[in-house]
Amino acid sequence: MPPVPPVGTGGVGVTHTFVPGSGEAPSPDEANPLLSVRGATVQWHGERILDRVDLSVRRGETVTLVGPNGAGKTTLLRVAMGLQKPDQGEVRRAPGLRVGYVPQHFPISPADRKSTRL
Repeated sequence: MPPVPPVGTGGVGVTHTFVPGSGEAPSPDEANPLLSVRGATVQWHGERILDRVDLSVRRGETVTLVGPNGAGKTTLLRVAMGLQKPDQGEVRRAPGLRVGYVPQHFPISPADRKSTRL
C-alpha cells in the first residue's frame, strides 16, 4: 500500500495496513473502528499542532505514524488515548478498549539510575 500523504499542518503521515481474517466481507468487529479521531485540532502557544486530523483504527490494522520531530505524532497519540483533549474534534474508543502506551520520555528516579547498568 503506498504511503498516505501528510495530513494536518504538522506533516504527520498515517499509513494503515488492514489484514482481515479472510478474503470475504469484513466482520462487524473489523468494520467498526476500535478507535476514531475526527477533526482533531490542537493548538499550543498559538501554534496549530494538529489541524482537523482524522484517524481510524480497526481490529487487525497496523498503524504507523511518520513525520519529523515536532510534527504532532505524540500529540495525536495522546489525543487518541484520551490523555489530552483536542481543542476541536471528537475521539471515540470502543467500550472496554485497553491501550498499552510507553511514553517517549519518562522520569527515572536517581535510585533507578544508580541501579541501571548497561
